[in-house]
This record gives sequence, structure tokens and C-alpha cells, in this order.
Amino acid sequence: QLTPTAQAIGAVNTIVSKNGALTGDNTDAPGFLHDLERLIGEEDQGDGHALILGAGGSAKAVAYALYNAGWEVTVAARRIEQAQALARRYAFSTAAFELPEAGPFTLIINTTPLGMTPNEHTSPWPIGRPLPPNAAVYDLVYNPSETKLVREARAAGLRAATGAGMLIEQAALSFETWTGCSPPRAAIMDAMRQR
Repeated sequence: QLTPTAQAIGAVNTIVSKNGALTGDNTDAPGFLHDLERLIGEEDQGDGHALILGAGGSAKAVAYALYNAGWEVTVAARRIEQAQALARRYAFSTAAFELPEAGPFTLIINTTPLGMTPNEHTSPWPIGRPLPPNAAVYDLVYNPSETKLVREARAAGLRAATGAGMLIEQAALSFETWTGCSPPRAAIMDAMRQR
């Protein structure tokens, strides 16, 4: 059987066996929210307008997380049909990958592979277009340790993070489900930075 989270996202990354029954769960959405809280603070969770770049598998987890946290969301993707399907599921708005003109976005999340090694010079954000002032930027790409999008956001004075924290959080939540123990997240992050 599947948990409601795994059903909604359409993917399983954690399987638990209890009394001979297998249950599939997905820790990506709560892992994303835990790390997002680190970036923007608990008081800003669900208070604003998020722009999700991309509409693939990881976008589904992010959309589910933001929907349940009460965010207003716009999905922008190259494949507009995929963006529309994702947006319909949660009554979000959509845009073609030509980003909507300066909506009042307070959070931008890249769920595309743009900027990932070996294409570190790429970014999903249009060249020459300024990022919205006061927005936080979250790039699910975690290799390299600082993507072009994150670098540009920080240079503009914005709060920004890569997906390394989400990777650690979702893995830690899976580990906790299996063992009942909480792994040392800070030590894991330190080890990841040293690689």
C-alpha cells in the first residue's frame, strides 16, 4: 500500500515492512519543506507566491509540499502540457517557460536539471532578467555545490540554497522511518561539502 504522500506525488523512495505488509512512502516533500524552513524561516512558510521552474518528477514533490503548506504557486515549464497537468492537480496557475512578467514571487524553485554538472554554466533563469527583489531562491540541483542560479541570487543579495539540504533531509527522514533514530544531519552536510 501507499501513504497519501506517495500517492499524491506518484513516486516511492521509502518502503517499510510491518507485520508482513509493505508500505511505500515518499520523503521528498517533507524533506524539501524542512530545508526550505532553514532558508526562509518558519514564519514565512506558506506566506507568499512561489514560482516552480519545471514540471517533472521532483516538481511534483515540491508542488505537493507547497500546496499543503498553503503557498500560492505558478508552474513554468518548457512542456506546457506537463505544467498544466501539475497545476490542475492543485489549482495552481501555469506559464510557458517564457516566465510570467514580474509576478510578486517571494520564492523561486528550480526543479529542472539546468545548472547541474557538467553544465554548470547554464541556468533556468533568463539571461539579463533580474530576479524578483526580496525573493528566496531554492535550486534542487546540488552538484555543483553552488549553481549559477544560486550564485546570481546571492550576488543580488537574495537568500539562496541548493538542493543539498533537501537531499539530506529526505534521506534522514527515510532513515528515521526505518530505524527510529535521527542521523546527524550537520555531520552529513559537512561530509558532503568535503567531497
